[in-house]
Amino acid sequence: MSSFSKPVLKLFFSNQNLYGQVVQRGRGVVASASTLEKALKDTFQGQSRTDKKAAAAIGTILAARAKAASIEHVHWDRRRGEKYHGKLAALLDAIKDAGVQLK
Repeated sequence: MSSFSKPVLKLFFSNQNLYGQVVQRGRGVVASASTLEKALKDTFQGQSRTDKKAAAAIGTILAARAKAASIEHVHWDRRRGEKYHGKLAALLDAIKDAGVQLK
């Protein structure tokens, strides 16, 4: 497997929602999850969709969808100075707990 075809985890946290994608060169977006999806929107009705609980839910769903697409590991680049805590840690831990390895 060349370095260009490795699946990459892309995350975006806005003020109101959380988004996650697994992207693979040549295949495009392989799996995605966000708090804008109807099922999650209904689950977090009246609650924050940007806290650790929501991040863990996104991580679990994203990992399940990645595994369904035959992705067993994803590459995640830590941005300069980005700390492994809070929402980010909750999301990444949920992905690891669901059986997808981070590299």
